Parts: sequence; C-alpha cells; structure tokens
Amino acid sequence: SMASTAAQHNKSLQQEPLSPYLDLICDHRSTMKNWAGVFGGSVVTPRVFESSSFIAGSLTTDFLAAAGIPDYEDFVQLPRANAQISHTGITVMDHVNDVLARDHTYLNKEDLSRLRQFVYRNLVEPFFNSPRYSQPDYVWRYYDRAFADSNEWVRQEYFPGRPTLFNPKT
Repeated sequence: SMASTAAQHNKSLQQEPLSPYLDLICDHRSTMKNWAGVFGGSVVTPRVFESSSFIAGSLTTDFLAAAGIPDYEDFVQLPRANAQISHTGITVMDHVNDVLARDHTYLNKEDLSRLRQFVYRNLVEPFFNSPRYSQPDYVWRYYDRAFADSNEWVRQEYFPGRPTLFNPKT
C-alpha cells in the first residue's frame, strides 16, 4: 500500500533500511506507548492487520464491529480504495511521473495531480494489480531483525496467546 500511494502521488518510496519513515511505522512498541500516553493504556486495544480475519472480509465492517457500533452490517460498503498494485504498475507510474515532471509547462500543480490520479485510477490500478508489489526480501529481513524486540514486547503485552506477533513472510 505504501508503494502504491507513493507511486500515485509522485513521492519516493523510502523502503531502504534505516529509513526514518519506515522506522516510525515499524516500531510498534513506541507507537503503543505513545498512544497509551495520550489516551490511557486501558483504552488502547491494538489489533493485528490480517485481512483473512476481518469480519465479512472487510476492514470497515471489522472496525465497526470492534468499535461496538450497533447494526454495523447495515453500513454501505464503499469500494476498496488504494488497492495495492504490482511492481509493473509502480514502474509504469514512475515513468508517467518522470514524463509529467519533465514536460508540464502547460499544467498547473492541481491539473498535474488530477492527470496523475486519472492515469493511476484508469490505467494502472485496473490493469497492473497482480501480483501485488512486495518489498525486497532484504528489507523484510532487516526490519524483522531490527524490530524483533519491539514486536515481541507488543506480542507479550497485547497478544500473549499468539506464538508470534506477525505471521512469517514466505
């Protein structure tokens, strides 16, 4: 999802080890402690993002049920947004972004953004979505090692019944 978002908004994907952006996202112990410090530890109830465990296969429905919203089944489901795209889709958007960066003297910033979104929504998203992009293995391995202690703390604190916080990446 981060790669798809970066591609559609002409942002660089910071996925290299020691990236401050990914470090912030991946240090779950720090996140839990920050949220507990703001909201109080007793009201922070983290959940592991596993689409296979979502109620009705929907993140929205699962969230509404977890939040105790009555009649959550009656909510209208919105179409999925920001779906992950393939490595080829990201490459296509990188080329589109390169062209738009070089030859856009006749377009203002808003028009560039609209054109970029049009190409993404009508060309890339529908036709370049499989197989989904995945970070290179060396990045996964690095972050698994770098945040092993953080993940284990979160597992022990919030998910003691799980053997690991996240399912191993195959």
